[in-house]
Amino acid sequence: MKYQTKKVQIEALQWDGDWQPMRAWADNVSDGNGTVLRFYCNSANPDGALEICTLEGTMNVPLGDFVICGLAGEFYPCKPEIFHQKYEPASGG
Repeated sequence: MKYQTKKVQIEALQWDGDWQPMRAWADNVSDGNGTVLRFYCNSANPDGALEICTLEGTMNVPLGDFVICGLAGEFYPCKPEIFHQKYEPASGG
């Protein structure tokens, strides 16, 4: 049996290494569901990296990946090439 996704709008923001807009966006769209975004910087990634505590555990978000807020308010990362294949800008958004 084949299935296709239902037409739904999602919230997403591309991670560019600037934690302030990402934190403000996440606080705005998460509706206080307890998801945690952690920001860190180390010598291997001097521009900074992002960690998301997801339902599946902690995930790293490399620069350029999108962070998506799902239908239940959960966050998860998505590679840009997959994001652009699956999503397009919503009208009025």
